Amino acid sequence: MASSARSTQSSRFGSRADTFKATLDSNDSRRKRTEQRVQIRKSARDESLKKKRNVDLSAAPDTSDVTDMTAHLPQSAHATVTPKLSASTQQKLLEMPNWINMINSGDSQQQFEGTQNVRKMLSVEKNPPIAEVVATGIIPRFVQFLACQNFPRLQFEAAWALTNVASGTTEQTDIVVRANAVPYFIELLKSPDNDVREQSVWALGNIAGEATMYRDYILQNNGAAAMVQSVNMTLADSNAPPSLIKNSAWTISNFCRGKPEPNFPMVQPVLPALLKLLHTKDDDALTDTCWALSYLSDGENDKVGAVIESGVVPRLTELLMHSSFAIKTPALRTIGNLVTGDDSQTQAVLDCNILIPFLALMNSSKKSIKKETCWAISNITAGSKHQIQAIIDADLMPSLIRLLLDGEFDVKKEACWAVTNATSGGTESQIAFMVAKGVVRPLCKLLKMSDVKVLTVALDALDNVLKSEANSSKVRDVSYADLVEEFDGLDYIEALQQHENVDIYNKAVALLERYFSAQEDPDRENSNSSNQHVQPPNISTNSSGQQVFGFSFNAPASVPAGGFDFKFAN
Repeated sequence: MASSARSTQSSRFGSRADTFKATLDSNDSRRKRTEQRVQIRKSARDESLKKKRNVDLSAAPDTSDVTDMTAHLPQSAHATVTPKLSASTQQKLLEMPNWINMINSGDSQQQFEGTQNVRKMLSVEKNPPIAEVVATGIIPRFVQFLACQNFPRLQFEAAWALTNVASGTTEQTDIVVRANAVPYFIELLKSPDNDVREQSVWALGNIAGEATMYRDYILQNNGAAAMVQSVNMTLADSNAPPSLIKNSAWTISNFCRGKPEPNFPMVQPVLPALLKLLHTKDDDALTDTCWALSYLSDGENDKVGAVIESGVVPRLTELLMHSSFAIKTPALRTIGNLVTGDDSQTQAVLDCNILIPFLALMNSSKKSIKKETCWAISNITAGSKHQIQAIIDADLMPSLIRLLLDGEFDVKKEACWAVTNATSGGTESQIAFMVAKGVVRPLCKLLKMSDVKVLTVALDALDNVLKSEANSSKVRDVSYADLVEEFDGLDYIEALQQHENVDIYNKAVALLERYFSAQEDPDRENSNSSNQHVQPPNISTNSSGQQVFGFSFNAPASVPAGGFDFKFAN
């Protein structure tokens, strides 16, 4: 989630316009959130594959030497030959004509045996001959068998064969779709036979995972509602295999994922099923369920609201404390997405006690967990003063400041946004609390970094802190400006006057003029002015389109011996 949904949620920022300081406007904050979400979307997800093939583990392993007896045959654009087929598989291919005759016969038992033989061949663990089977033109016949309600074992074998074909290349998946298999698979989600239903679930997951156009085609045919019905049947059946629950969660996840995103009204019906799946005991099912919720919550406020209203937040909060990072990561991502909604939506999430596990998450051994926790906090601190206080009351501010000081760079960036948002919308007492907890030191240290965005946000945070004191009638033993100078912040700010980025230069100059002009060291000023004359900066545009400054220095004019001799005309 950039990273934030705020990039597209003008209503949230419209209501918060008054809480953003002038130096860090709502557009900047929205852009930050957008960057974060893009990065989140691109994150690798090794825990779940988009497509899976059903391997027959009961079959004896094929230990024969792998050869390529078909190497002399031409390779077509649609890969009609599978490379590196095992010797035993190639031997079985010689029986294909006989199996095809059985499949095309009018005898149901012959149809079953022929289909089962082909399915077993497609279920070998390595290099199944999908291309060779497709080339026989038998796929439409398998689709016809899906309608044999009086012979569920034939339905099962045909569905399994088609599932494995759909696990192949895009062209091979397309052949299954064009054979009109999708409507049959959706109908079989109502089957009372668990095996038939599971194979249909699996097949639809493979097809949806291949391409968004296939995913949308399934959803347009009421695939979401049918999956919900299937999940309800499965959870109500004590004899249902655990794999059916696991595959159902995985398939629903494939319904929800992908760019462009699915039409939300078409996929929204899966939310009640996801709520039920959140309470399963299977770790894989929990992982895929949380990923599905992270996809559904990634977007506009209407999506955020729908996910919150589905009732999943209390269980997600529990899963934030799960021992498995595979589950904890998508649960946290979903929570992070949900607090990008408007203030009332964010408060609804906070009311589910999500901050209780945040302290442990901020001390996680995994950088990604700490980073996304800070990102979630930054969305909360961009909210109301009451929500900023919730962060303080949960004792998260000291850990946030610690990560700002010594966390990994990516973690520091998110912590910096969280702190800056808090100083932007926080009260004088809230800012004073943050200063007392040591926020000035890490903010000053960030001014040494080269990242322009980090510099910008850190300067804005310091501006907020100093502005809070300037607007206050309280007299402090040590002023905030003195703290900035104590932690070398003044030196860093002065150095940023030479920064090539125009915005950084302007912010540095503004800070010096507003809060440090009365503290100028006369010796430093005299030393600087006696050595060189700074010429007005030249503004140019670099290759990235940013405005940059160029400075030049002229040595002072030499004074002739005896001084200047001025003559005036009469």
